[in-house]
Amino acid sequence: MSESFFTLFSALNSCGYDAGLAESLPVRQAITSDLLAITQKSQTASSSRDAICQFWTEHKGANGEMDVSQYVSLALELSNPPAFTTEIPEGDMPPDAAY
Repeated sequence: MSESFFTLFSALNSCGYDAGLAESLPVRQAITSDLLAITQKSQTASSSRDAICQFWTEHKGANGEMDVSQYVSLALELSNPPAFTTEIPEGDMPPDAAY
């Protein structure tokens, strides 16, 4: 798994994405709990998480579903943190990730 994929989905988990949580390894909940603790101690971390969660909320599917396929596509095209730059030109991004 790539660092960008792990980081992006850790952020989405901290925003409430919980599909498959019951079948996941306990480490998934532990990471989410750790992120919550960090955001409670750091205003910068909290503000960053809030911005991600706001974007996540504003870009849900038409019926409010939390479709993550676009985030999978995006994560596969990002460089590792902290840059998170795209590895390909924006015009070549997968259509679901470009938005």
